[in-house]
Amino acid sequence: MGDLGKFAAGFQSWRKIIASVSDAEARWDVFGNAATDVARFVSRGLDKGVAVDELFYLAQGHGLLELKGEERVQRLLAATFRDVEPERVPDQIELERSNNGRGRVEAPPAKPAHASVYTFPDPAQIPPRVWLYGERYIRGAVTATVAPGGTGKTTLSLFEAITMAVAGLRVWYISGEDPRVEIDRRIAAHMQHHNIDPLRIAGRLFVDDRESFPIKLTKSARGAAVTFDDEWVNAFERAIATDRIDVVIIDPFVAFHSAAENDNSAMDAIIKRLGETCARFGCNIEISHHVRKPSIGMSEITVDDARGGGALVNATRSCRVINRMPSDIAQQENIAPERRTAYLRLDNGKRNMAPPGAASWWRLVSVLIANGADNVQAIEHYRLRGPFDGWTLADTDAIVEIVRAGGVRTDSRSDKWLGLAVLERLNLDGTEKAHFAQANKMISTWLSNKLFKKAKLIDPETRHERSYYVPMDYPEPHDQGDKNV
Repeated sequence: MGDLGKFAAGFQSWRKIIASVSDAEARWDVFGNAATDVARFVSRGLDKGVAVDELFYLAQGHGLLELKGEERVQRLLAATFRDVEPERVPDQIELERSNNGRGRVEAPPAKPAHASVYTFPDPAQIPPRVWLYGERYIRGAVTATVAPGGTGKTTLSLFEAITMAVAGLRVWYISGEDPRVEIDRRIAAHMQHHNIDPLRIAGRLFVDDRESFPIKLTKSARGAAVTFDDEWVNAFERAIATDRIDVVIIDPFVAFHSAAENDNSAMDAIIKRLGETCARFGCNIEISHHVRKPSIGMSEITVDDARGGGALVNATRSCRVINRMPSDIAQQENIAPERRTAYLRLDNGKRNMAPPGAASWWRLVSVLIANGADNVQAIEHYRLRGPFDGWTLADTDAIVEIVRAGGVRTDSRSDKWLGLAVLERLNLDGTEKAHFAQANKMISTWLSNKLFKKAKLIDPETRHERSYYVPMDYPEPHDQGDKNV
């Protein structure tokens, strides 16, 4: 075997992972992930022959030659390393000749001499958009999530990174705020809470922190024109290309540039530069972004409250916002006021490539991770209770009988309001507005389904006309004769 040098630890990690897999077919899949990862070592200086030999011995030592045959192992290695070569860093002359000082070595394109006549393609042959996850993460575009600090952006980002890796995508999460050990805790909490075996994402989740990849996209001082740090931008793009990254999540955005975030032109320039990277490498870049200080009395934020305002929102393809659960919804859900901040609503404030969607709801949970000492935040989907949760067909039949008996009013201020019977069967005291709202939603549903209807009748006590709920077969007013007296 050759000298693995600084890459020995990486090989040792893959040996342990493969050795821990008992199922032979699963071991073969993990070996494929290992080969892909080792190809990255070659691009960073490891001798290709040493890398291939080491992987071959790895396959041999774990029974993969017997399982798949030597020829198939060789084919997999040949395909993996076919186009992998050590990186060549461009020299200063090449950088000076590059396009816009961004380190690209291609010649500048010739200036067009005329406008392009549009030729109509066959619509059936137009390539479809490539959605990566949830009609939100899309290849070739920058997306953003905005929220106040401490709302759960990082927790959501890590959950989605793990979820996408489980689905087969190669995801790179870069933290500009938390140290690696804290990221490890957060990932461990999600893996444990959602019962995810690390082998399912081995080789597809990439994680860096402010120490291992301290990228700064710009090097301009605040208040000056945006100047990109070409060395870091090139390193960022090389990593995306080398590791064949599908999605990059940078969290938080403010840690990755030095421009003033209230400068719309600066934000526009940075997002568009990231957009160029997405287009060149067919990836998605998701930014986790803060909002400006909310105004007094402001109950919730929108994407327009993001730092950088309209410039950031307009430059991204999809921008969503996180708000804590409003108090009226919490009352409806019977959530204690002190627990309300653990429930989040996620709205898509801008989705110009996907159809509009309803808000999604999430719940932050505390997980005691396996070290037995740390309670760490994780996140899970939350389903709002429907107005009919816990309601039975027998309950509906009872309400219909109450209507048929007569005398139930449509006015919620009346002591004969039908909703009071509904609240009683729900075991709700009706002291909260949310309780009344729930009863009204249920009654509206029954009216839509024609279980009963409304009618104007004479109140026998006041002799005034009032609105009542009546059975569907109740006579219309002109057929009632003396019945309304």
